[in-house]
This record gives sequence, structure tokens and C-alpha cells, in this order.
Amino acid sequence: MNVDAMIHHAGWVLFVWVFVNQSGVLVPVVPSLVAAGALAGRGGSSCAVMLAAAAGAALVADMVWYGIGRWHGAQVLSLLGRVLHRPRVWVDHIEHAFHAHEVGFQLWAQFLPQLNPIAAGLAGATGVGLARYIVIASAAAMAWAGTWITVGYLLADVPGFWIVVLVALAIVAFGALRSARRRRSRTELVKSAALVLVIAGALSGCGGAMSEVNALSVSKVNQEEDTMPVIAILDAGPGMGLAIAKTFGAHGYRVALLSRHSATQEPLVTELARHGIISAAFRADARDRDSIASGLAAVKQRFGSIHVLEFSPADCTQPIPSATELTHENVRVSIDFYVHGAVAAVNQVLPDMLARRSGTILFTTGASSVYPAPRFGVVGAAMAWLRNWAHALHDAVAPKGVQVGHVAIGAFIGRQPGATPDAIAPLYWELHTHRHEIEKVFLLDVAEWLPEQTQPSRLAPKTKGR
Repeated sequence: MNVDAMIHHAGWVLFVWVFVNQSGVLVPVVPSLVAAGALAGRGGSSCAVMLAAAAGAALVADMVWYGIGRWHGAQVLSLLGRVLHRPRVWVDHIEHAFHAHEVGFQLWAQFLPQLNPIAAGLAGATGVGLARYIVIASAAAMAWAGTWITVGYLLADVPGFWIVVLVALAIVAFGALRSARRRRSRTELVKSAALVLVIAGALSGCGGAMSEVNALSVSKVNQEEDTMPVIAILDAGPGMGLAIAKTFGAHGYRVALLSRHSATQEPLVTELARHGIISAAFRADARDRDSIASGLAAVKQRFGSIHVLEFSPADCTQPIPSATELTHENVRVSIDFYVHGAVAAVNQVLPDMLARRSGTILFTTGASSVYPAPRFGVVGAAMAWLRNWAHALHDAVAPKGVQVGHVAIGAFIGRQPGATPDAIAPLYWELHTHRHEIEKVFLLDVAEWLPEQTQPSRLAPKTKGR
């Protein structure tokens, strides 16, 4: 199992590891709990999930030993002594302590290696009620797991090397001290302590060097990312929005994906990450000017200056009234969606672009903004306003270093051969780089897109990519 898979299934990995330890097998479990807390602290998993996995595993192991104690009675003490490699006299001392301080003993036993199985077996052998034992064991497991996971959570911001140091020291110290106690030798104990101190000093020195290297590496990466330009795609989706993001991302851009529901953009962020493109999702509703302002402000706070704005609102759920079906209400809806949303977005980025004397604003409409068609009625009229403004805005800001471009799509994407987002997206890059151009019209089949038109010759000058 690789590291990514272990992190993805961290809860189950921790459950198995804790269960094995609490069952009496001598494997170090505290470093695992600390690491689980650190993972939760860094957002790699849920702290509640880690706590539930560890406490649940400990409780299951306790219930196994409790059941063995109820089944075998006093004989379980001899069994535990043999399993844990402890002399009978040691087990007898434990039994006396259990009878003297039943609840406290069970709580503290959870924190001491190999003592917890003894406590659980004794509880079963001495007839402690099942309900009572479950309450006590659950409280002990939660306290034990919660303590170490909290330590890891608080250490989440400590460089990863120091977690390794702590784990290494814990394992070495445990083994050394256990060996010294077994030999009953003060000399061996001193040697073991000295070994721990030597290793701690060596790791500390390496840790300092590694921390400096890691800090420099992280700083360099952050500086490189900060110099990468940013494209903000308003109303981005899995079609054109994703294709535009890949096109600009392939040229070194960071991508801000804005839509009404930012959660729906997470699959797009994941897809872009697969291609090595840095991106993030933000909320912005093209119908809500305040939402656009707050969304683009969040982009600036996260990524810094916006170098390219792409505005491509689309809503397939809205009806498209024809030229004979216009009302004040449906006109207002389309104007709000296409016109006021565009104005609000441009107002958020244009001042910075003019101050820098660089930047690009790209608008997307349908081909009916260029070639009026009765069936697109109010939508075509609103998009024609946007196209007209794009041309006027280009003339106004091009001398000041800002490019404004317009892409009109005259194709039903996904329904016509060749009408794919990947085929259209390069037009946006061309408008961004060929700053003397203003407009690109993607129009494959005039008869299908504009069946009302019977004069294809008048459309000849505006074809795919032009």
C-alpha cells in the first residue's frame, strides 16, 4: 500500500494498528496516534474519524479480553501471563491492585503498555457487569486515544522531520529501557540512556539542517507560484470552462474557477491537479453583482492580481423567448445575466489592469450576437449588447495595454462533429496573445445553427477560428 492509499484509508489503518497493540502484541502505538492527530491537523483526515477509529479499536480489543475472562474465569490470569511473558507474581500484584482500585485501575491501565489486556481480562474474570464495563472501557479508550491524537493535532504545524524524531526517540527509548530493566543492570540502564541522548543529539542536528533546507525549498516554491499569472473563469463548468482552464494552465497560469456553487467545482480542481495545474474554486453568481464582487475579491486574496478574466455565463434551464415573445420580465432577466454580470466583473479587474498596463478580458457569447436569429430573440439581443461593448471597450483600453476579446460560439457543443470544448478553447489563447485581434467566431454548420438564414455567402467571412 503506497503513502497516498494509507492516507486515504488512515482511519482503517489506525484501527488495525491500535487493535493489534491493545490485544497484547508489542508494537508501538503512541507514535501512530500522534501521527494520526498531525494528519487531522493538516486537513488530511477528520479528527473525529481518527478518534473514533482508535477508541473503537481499543474497545473491541478490551471486549475480546473481557469475554475471555468471563469464559475462563481465574484461568485467564495464567493465560495472560504466558501471552505477555510476565511471571505469575507480577500478575498477582496486578490482580490485587485491580481489586483495590477497580475504576481507576481500568482508566490508567489504558496508558500503560501490556497492562490493559490484564485489566480487561480481570474485569471479565471477577464478574464486572457488561454494561458497567463498557462504560468504563469506553471512557478509558476515549481519554487515551484523545490525549495522544490531541498532541499530534497540536504538533501539526511542526515540520514533518520532528515528528520522525519524536517517533524514533520513542521507539529507541522504549526498547532500550525495556532491555535494561530485563537485565536488571544499572550499567546497562546508563548505557541505554546515553544511547538515547546520542541519537537525540544526532537527530537534532540533522533536524536543524533539514528544517533549513525544507524552509528554503518551500519559500522557493511559494515565490515561483506567486509569480505565476492568474486567470479567473466566471461561470466555469466541466465543458468550456474546464477546457479554457487547461489551455491557460498549460501555459503556466493558475486558475480560479467561479460559479454559483463552488462545491461543484471540486472535481474540476482535482482534474486540473492531475495535469499539474494549480487551481481553486470560488463562489460567484453571474446574476448577483455583490456575489461577483466578493468572489473576485476572494480570488485576489488567494492568488493575488488577476491577469485574465474570462466571462462566459450560461444557463440551460432558462427558456429562450423568440423575437416575438419578448416581455419586460424576460428582457430584464437576460440583461441582468449577460450585461450587468459582465459590467460587475469588469469593474472588479479593469482598474488593476489599467494601473499595471497589462491584462486581458475575454467574453463568450453565442453566434446570434453576431448574426441575429429570430429563435434566439432576447438572448441574442443581450449578447449582442455584450459583443458591442467588447468592441468599444477594446478600442478604449488597448492603447493602455489591456486586451479585450470576444468569442462567439455558433455550434451545439457535443452534438456536432468537431464542436468540442478542446477545439474551441485555443481561440481564447489566440485572442490573449494576438492582441490586435478582437473577435473569433466558431461556426461549423450555418444551416443547423441558423436555419432561418438562406444566404450562407453573407456568413463566409466569419468561419471557424476567424
